[in-house]
Amino acid sequence: MPGAIKQHALNALSSRKTDGKGLRVAIVHAKWNAEMGRLRDATLKGGCPMRPHEHLPYHSLTNCPFFTVSTWLHIATIGALGFVAAAAAKKLA
Repeated sequence: MPGAIKQHALNALSSRKTDGKGLRVAIVHAKWNAEMGRLRDATLKGGCPMRPHEHLPYHSLTNCPFFTVSTWLHIATIGALGFVAAAAAKKLA
């Protein structure tokens, strides 16, 4: 059980409330939280069409889409063109 789901379940179990029938509401909340956690994990992995894809935060720069091979090729190409333009301008001046 992921940490956040576990924490929600523990918070719900610490509740002392009961419904009219004497059932502890905390048990219902804990089961609901666990089920929502499983559903969320499945949605993140499977890509539910009814929900937009959730973007997780980047914990390292290598996982960031900015640092892809394509990006670095563009940077290298633009840099090389800049050097060529600078050399041509220097030659003409």
